[in-house]
Amino acid sequence: MQQKPLPPSSTQAMQWALLIITTVLTSAVISVLVLVFYLTRSLLGFIPSAGVLPLAYMWTCMVRHLFPKDPREFELARKRIEHAVPKLWYKGPGSR
Repeated sequence: MQQKPLPPSSTQAMQWALLIITTVLTSAVISVLVLVFYLTRSLLGFIPSAGVLPLAYMWTCMVRHLFPKDPREFELARKRIEHAVPKLWYKGPGSR
């Protein structure tokens, strides 16, 4: 059985909710790091904790979704790959 796609307003509401939740969580993690530094006066408090990594991944996914590449960037990436591939296999004159 196939599910019906969500209406645009519902999808947009979920995207806004995710953005708000991620913003609040990021602010909370940064606040805790600053508080730890203030209380201990130790720079070790700024070492990324386990809470920072999932938030960084969430921000990365949201940015990729909200700001997709335009076709010119895909074309530029394709040309870079085409230009790099012959260099990988070329060993120089007279080599086997």
